Amino acid sequence: MRGRNKAQPVLVYCYHGNSSRDLCHLLGGFGYTQVYNLEGGWQAWASYLTQF
Repeated sequence: MRGRNKAQPVLVYCYHGNSSRDLCHLLGGFGYTQVYNLEGGWQAWASYLTQF
């Protein structure tokens, strides 16, 4: 993680959003300033897409 631009946006996601939430907190502790969690995970995103 050394040498990475810590101001560049990072999107973290997992199946339900729980593990990615924890990883977002970890990355924030390492100095990343724009860390985003896909709330509900990719499962929620897939359910959202099937509505259309």
